[in-house]
Amino acid sequence: MDWSDHALWRPERQMWLKHTRSTLDQYGVQADAKLQFTPMHKNLFVQLPDLQIRDMRVDFSIAVFKVVVQLAKELGIRHPEELSLQRKIEKEDLKRNNNE
Repeated sequence: MDWSDHALWRPERQMWLKHTRSTLDQYGVQADAKLQFTPMHKNLFVQLPDLQIRDMRVDFSIAVFKVVVQLAKELGIRHPEELSLQRKIEKEDLKRNNNE
């Protein structure tokens, strides 16, 4: 299995630890920190301006603006500002009033 697409994700600071030459100490990671070894590219449902829904593979380790620009290029949308990403709100989130 190829592990080149995987990296460490630090959820409490919401940052990727992608540089393999850096030590955890250089990142400021202490012994009690929670780290997740997860793939950087994941599938995402994207709703287009014409309300079509597409299943796209997205790089979660880069800035959201760059992801939107890349998706716009792949979909043939001339102006990336016409495309936006939105997280679907579940009923459980509404009940608990999560603002995450």
